[in-house]
Amino acid sequence: MCGVVSINFYQYVDVVYTNDHILRAYSPPWWPLGNEDAIPPSDASWTLVPNPSFNRMKGRPRSIRLRNEMDWREPSQTCQKCGRYGVQGHNRRNCPLQSNQGSC
Repeated sequence: MCGVVSINFYQYVDVVYTNDHILRAYSPPWWPLGNEDAIPPSDASWTLVPNPSFNRMKGRPRSIRLRNEMDWREPSQTCQKCGRYGVQGHNRRNCPLQSNQGSC
């Protein structure tokens, strides 16, 4: 969009995102944190034990959303409407009119 209206787009880019700045950030030498000889040897094998509170139960997880008055409906508002006949109070799967007229 800047090229269409002849605006220099570099005025909208911070200096931190330039290649020169990134190269200067990584140019100093990197030193290892410690010597491997400083780690005490251990003969015991270790196993990773998972935290049981992080295990997921099977099935769809329960919603943790807090419901408020925005989610409430008036009793006159019915959300179910049959997709085949347009009758309110049921949906296409459990349509009582379908069994009366056979297969739709």
